[in-house]
Amino acid sequence: MRPLSDLRVIDLTRALSGPFCSMILADLGADVVKVEPLPDGEMSRAWGPFDHGVSAYFLSTNRNKRGIAVDFIKPEGLTLIRELARNADVLVENFKPGTMDQMGLGHAASRAVNPRLITASVTGFGSTGPRASGRASIRLHRAIPVS
Repeated sequence: MRPLSDLRVIDLTRALSGPFCSMILADLGADVVKVEPLPDGEMSRAWGPFDHGVSAYFLSTNRNKRGIAVDFIKPEGLTLIRELARNADVLVENFKPGTMDQMGLGHAASRAVNPRLITASVTGFGSTGPRASGRASIRLHRAIPVS
């Protein structure tokens, strides 16, 4: 038995930091359900290198996960995400701060559906401060001087 085998995680992440976080949880045995946006799925599906037309990058950061595709724009899609959260232990997201609240899926709304739900937000600059609303990338972080 793996250490996190009793946990169910809803993964709303994309790119690198979020999928890597939930990948570690999956590697440790958590039941991770990757929720990708319709119509095209997670953005990293288009990142190379490719093996037989499939992104090796996407596969590597999303291993050991189950997956579904949901329309994040339609009310029915957001209702489905809420239903997944109702039966989950952890919800991981890496949208810019405020996006989850705009979708009606923020911390307070998610906890109203499931009071024991742990919500984890992965951000490049935190949820407060002068850079909180900015998008982050490794190139950007390397360019910012450390004071």
